[in-house]
Amino acid sequence: MAPIVLPVNVYGMMSYLEPALLFILAITVLGNPFESAMIYSYGLIWLGIVCLLLHGIRQLRGTKNETLGTKAAA
Repeated sequence: MAPIVLPVNVYGMMSYLEPALLFILAITVLGNPFESAMIYSYGLIWLGIVCLLLHGIRQLRGTKNETLGTKAAA
């Protein structure tokens, strides 16, 4: 059986998501206090996640448009 291979960009996205999800878990479930200094580091992490999402959406739209264009040309 062949191993499952994940694209490199999935690993990059997971490296952003892990600290963000740990932050949410710590605040909500574990009841850790939220300090104002945390907003800078976690804000940058969330900004990175938003950038990754926007880039992925643009790539999907570009692929969709290319696929539609090749079908129309055929």
